This record gives sequence, structure tokens and C-alpha cells, in this order.
Amino acid sequence: MGIYDGIYLYCDIDGTLLSDLKEIPQINISAVKKFTEEGGMFGLATGRSPHNLSNFPELLPLNAPSILDNGGILYNVKEREFKECTFIPRERSIELSNKILEICPTASLQLYTKEAIYQGNTNSNRWVDPLTIKENVPEIPCKAEDVPGEWIKMVLCVPEKKLDMILEQLDLEDMARYYALTRSGKIYYEIFCLGMNKGYGIASLRKKIPGIKKILAIGDYYNDIEMLAEVDVAGAPSSAVDEVKAIADHITCDNNQGAVADFLRIALGMEI
Repeated sequence: MGIYDGIYLYCDIDGTLLSDLKEIPQINISAVKKFTEEGGMFGLATGRSPHNLSNFPELLPLNAPSILDNGGILYNVKEREFKECTFIPRERSIELSNKILEICPTASLQLYTKEAIYQGNTNSNRWVDPLTIKENVPEIPCKAEDVPGEWIKMVLCVPEKKLDMILEQLDLEDMARYYALTRSGKIYYEIFCLGMNKGYGIASLRKKIPGIKKILAIGDYYNDIEMLAEVDVAGAPSSAVDEVKAIADHITCDNNQGAVADFLRIALGMEI
């Protein structure tokens, strides 16, 4: 038994858990370990998939199901077990992939399945996602129509101005009839299952797990808004976008200084 029994903490990764250098500040690692040692349950809530979680399982005590792919997946990271998974309409998504590449032949178009990340643009001059380079995330080049199995989501990755141009030429209103859509970073636009978001993931966890007393969550970007609205106590780093800070119960230090640790200090009175 510990003082944090029944309390769950969900944490966004990029811009929240990680510094701008894509490293976890040591103070975050220490605080999360202290939280779980005292009975707390910790999980990730991210747009990332099981294929690009890097070394987080080795550094953090992930003892709660994580919310991945912006709510499309509930996943036990340690056991590599899918608890819940939703898919986007395949044929419509193939057509959309081809439309995006007509607009911008150099766009990176990542197509996620349970088994792998496929690169739907086989053009050798395509834009390369800087995160896949830094973290050595494998992508399998494959035309959209040849990707095997069901897709969890699509991620469009291009420089910010080109992304703005692509979005201006897509019929986002029509797309929103069939997909959930979110800009998860300046160079990223995610297309996933209708009705899915991190807030859906939190609500699903409440139904699945008895004994939850309280859920805390911290995030920094637009794809965190539904999650922060759904939890009992919401936090945002001072480096978060204004729309996220506006709905947070607590504003912490920025992500480079250990925002997750600061959130635990403010929300739970933890000594850091």
C-alpha cells in the first residue's frame, strides 16, 4: 500500500516528458519512479505508436496501459500487448494517400499498422521525418495499396509551410466525416479513426479498470486537449500552446526543466 494507490498519471511524450533535445530530464525519471514506488500508476498518452517508443520502457516504470496513436490503441508497453485497437477505412485511406502525394510528391506519408510503420511515398526525394532519423525508427517503403492488413492511422510529415499548403488543398470538412484529424506538431498532421483521441483513451480506461480514484494528465499540444478535459487534474508545461494552458488546472515549468516532476510536485505535493 502506498500514498498514491488508485492514482493514475498520464503523460504526453514530445514537448512534455521530453526536453527539446528529445531526452527525458533526470528529474522526470526520478519523480515518476517515486510516484510508482508509492503505489501510483503511470502510463504514456501520445501520438506515437508501439513502433517508436524508443527506450522509454527501460527508463520509466510503465505500470499502467498506455494510450498510443492519439487514442487509437491501448497498449501494455512492458508486455507488448494490445488491449484495444481501432482502424481507419482502408480503401478510402488509399485514395486519400494518393491525393496527398498528388498535391505534394515529396511528402512523407507514414502508414501505421499493428505490425509496422510503412512509408507510403516511395519517392527517393521525399521529405524524411527527423524523428525517425534521431530515434532510428524503421519505415518500410510500400505503396499505399500494397500495405498489408488494416491501418491504425496515417501521419503526414512535411516542413511547416508545405503542410499548411497541403491542408489548404484538402477537403478537411469532408475528411472529418470519416476520420479524426489533428495537428500533433508543426510538421505533423495525423489522420486516425473517427471518434478517437486521447480523451477517448482516458474514458475507456475508466470503464476497463476498477479502483481508479483519480486520473492526472499533462500535455502541451492540440492533440492533448480532449485528454486534459477528461481527467480529474490537468497540467500543462509553460511551453505548451495557449489553448492547452487555458484548460489546465496547473501550469508547470517548461519541458526542458522537468515539467512532469513539477506537475507531481504541484498536484500531489510530492517532494522532488
